[in-house]
Amino acid sequence: GNTWTRVFPAFIARSIAVKENGIVFASVWDFPTRNEGIYYSTNDGATWTPTLILGPSDNIFCIAFDPTNPNVVYAGNRFGILQNVNGGTSGPWSLFQIAIGPLWTRDLAVQQTTGRLFAAIQNMSNPAGNGVYYTNSITQGWTRIGGIATGDTIVSLIVVRDSSVASAPGFQDAVFAGTSNGKIYVAVITGLMVFNLVHFATGNPEIAAFWGFLIGLRYYLFAAAYDNSGGGGGVLQSISSSGAWGPWLGYNDGLPAERRNSAITGHYTGGSSTGGSSATLYTGMFLNQTNGASVYRRTEPITDVKGGSTEIPEDFALHQNYPNPFNPSTRIPFSVRGSGFVSLKVYDILGREVRALVNDKLQPG
Repeated sequence: GNTWTRVFPAFIARSIAVKENGIVFASVWDFPTRNEGIYYSTNDGATWTPTLILGPSDNIFCIAFDPTNPNVVYAGNRFGILQNVNGGTSGPWSLFQIAIGPLWTRDLAVQQTTGRLFAAIQNMSNPAGNGVYYTNSITQGWTRIGGIATGDTIVSLIVVRDSSVASAPGFQDAVFAGTSNGKIYVAVITGLMVFNLVHFATGNPEIAAFWGFLIGLRYYLFAAAYDNSGGGGGVLQSISSSGAWGPWLGYNDGLPAERRNSAITGHYTGGSSTGGSSATLYTGMFLNQTNGASVYRRTEPITDVKGGSTEIPEDFALHQNYPNPFNPSTRIPFSVRGSGFVSLKVYDILGREVRALVNDKLQPG
């Protein structure tokens, strides 16, 4: 349902990631009933099996997969980057380092088309060395990306494909970076990459993790925000409709009032020609020193915008939706006579906006 359900008691569910084959990976920190390390589930969170057990201070901050090689799994910890070449469920994990020194790998992201690896590094002995680095191969050298303000610590990354971050038409890869003080940066992945600040969250929560997916003309981007000072934490969502990112909205029904969310991931399920698309989200959340932390799950219906007839209509028209709203999904046909900006929103009976279904420049049809 569209609320959160607890599926994995642990101390801190620090990182969660789902492979394309549906296996869920979670890193947890030491807890009386769980040893510190990486666990995986093959049954949607019902049971969990350890794949890497570590010491109580060797925290795993992040998990990432190589889309160009399904056998390669990465994990970042307090000493560098761990790599597994057996799908992550068996076999040894090898340690790689960007440089000598106490470098915490706060997050990792992999470009889908090339396998290029991005790493958010926190240099514990020299803050000037903080930043985002990338490499085309983990055994080769690393390059630092500019544009991050001095004093900002990057703690989360995601690589997305979306036209709203590109000056030219068409989709283009970009990397988003979240900071420990509520900022979100983005850099288009080109020959010379530079980060630009695009969002500053209210209350300065730590933007602890991202997850998102592209469907049709839209990119759905979610963020887990860790409440540091009594405001701004929880799960946030922004939707890009191939032209501009919408506002960041809270998705917190069923979560506790004090929201210290440290991880977010999920998987998308496509529907039939009559609808039914949905996304299942997982978030890791610290509760308190007594109860530790939990993994919560939520299923959310997804709105897609599909092109129809290329025949130019005589006028703008908004048609009756079908089937009726009491079904799991509904379709809302509309016609546009000329190219231009189109906004289609849903309101409740009190006149409050529920969701923007379309917020984009469309062609006639």
